[in-house]
Amino acid sequence: MIHIHVEVDVDRGIDDVFDFFSDPESRLQWQPELVSHQHEPMRLGADVTEVRNVLGRRLELRGRVTEFAQNRTIAYHSEGPVVKSIAYHYRFEPVGHRTRIYVEVNFEPNEALGQSRQLIQSIVKRNVENAMEHLQEVLENEEAARHLRSHLPRHAHP
Repeated sequence: MIHIHVEVDVDRGIDDVFDFFSDPESRLQWQPELVSHQHEPMRLGADVTEVRNVLGRRLELRGRVTEFAQNRTIAYHSEGPVVKSIAYHYRFEPVGHRTRIYVEVNFEPNEALGQSRQLIQSIVKRNVENAMEHLQEVLENEEAARHLRSHLPRHAHP
């Protein structure tokens, strides 16, 4: 089992951070490797299908929300053709006027990827760190991000 832990502090209140994070439509704004997704409204048991770009290849994961508590926690569990199991657990805590997000990822690739385990761990860790940095930047610069998005063409995600 590969285990990743990342923390980030966002200079926004917990209501703003959790609302943005839990809005499925915002995911493409802060998860650079996410190519497309289908997502029911965020709630316990909601189905999630996502397509990610990994080394220029398409990785589709299907799963569901396994934990949801407003302004406290969100967890997903997914699997796919080369992934036995991947579980993301996000915990949100107010720290003064800021919000700290703790991210735990547990990932089990299938046996065929065994010799790539170290590379997989590095890629997953970098992707999670990168996504959290993007989330922080977008939320802390919301007006600039909204302005930028309004001037960029939409692109169709398959």
